[in-house]
Amino acid sequence: TLEAFEQALAEGADGIELDVHSSRDGEVVVFHDETLERLSAQGDTRRVGEVRWAELAEHDLKGQHRMPRLATVLDQFLDRIPLNIEIKDRWALERVLVLLEGRPCEGVVLSSFSWDAMVWAGQMAPHITRAWISGDPPLNPNDVVRDAWPALGLRSSGAQRWHTHSRQVSRLTD
Repeated sequence: TLEAFEQALAEGADGIELDVHSSRDGEVVVFHDETLERLSAQGDTRRVGEVRWAELAEHDLKGQHRMPRLATVLDQFLDRIPLNIEIKDRWALERVLVLLEGRPCEGVVLSSFSWDAMVWAGQMAPHITRAWISGDPPLNPNDVVRDAWPALGLRSSGAQRWHTHSRQVSRLTD
């Protein structure tokens, strides 16, 4: 929420990670879950992508919060703190890039569990830093190989960063 991002700034955060989805009518919204169920004050179980922006904008979330549009977050925070924008659905990527067009993107990282999204982001906006996320059980069978050999996934996706689950790394010992 916008309130959570303001709190992060007040507490001295180095950056903000946020997740985006596309609404039914193509608005890019900032929301973690695929469905409204966990955070809906009304117990709504629909997928975010099934609901039009006008309805999402008025939808009460737990704690009396509302879901923001990515455009609003960019307007309020892009020049104040680095943003890691995690692409949660493939429809959102192109729209995110349109929203970033003409804005300073030095502090922006586009991240996704989708290897394809990282490849497409590299082709459409090579000037924006990309991070491939791995480590959760892959939904795509091709990602099993990429998760087993992350250097291969990184190289082939063109991503400059790797965000992974702690089970995929080990501590160096002396």
